Amino acid sequence: MKKKVKILVESIAGLGDAQPDAVARKYAKIEREMRSKARLNNGIKVSIYTEDQIRSAVDAERRKDDAEPRRGFTQDFSFKRGDEPLIDSELAEKWEAAGICAILDSGKKAAA
Repeated sequence: MKKKVKILVESIAGLGDAQPDAVARKYAKIEREMRSKARLNNGIKVSIYTEDQIRSAVDAERRKDDAEPRRGFTQDFSFKRGDEPLIDSELAEKWEAAGICAILDSGKKAAA
C-alpha cells in the first residue's frame, strides 16, 4: 500500500528497482562473457568454464539480486522539500521516523 508524504528535507534521491528486461540482459551478459573466454584445445576453441560453472555464476547473481529490497520505485527518483509523493507505506514510516518526511492524512496537509 502507498502513502502520501510531504518531504521535509532539502532533497532526497535514490535508484529505482531494477527492470526485468535489464536484469535479464545482465544475466545474459554474464553468460556471454563467460562463454567467450576460451582456450585452444587441438585447434578448437573450448570454453574455460563448464556449463555448471556458468549456470552457478548466473544463479549466484540472481540470488544476490533477489536479496535486494524492492521499494516500488519503477525508475530513479528525487524529491525536494515540499514535494508530496506517494511512496510505499513501509518506506514512508521509516522515512518519517528518520525525519525525512511526514505522512499526510487524507485531505490534511502536514506542517512543514
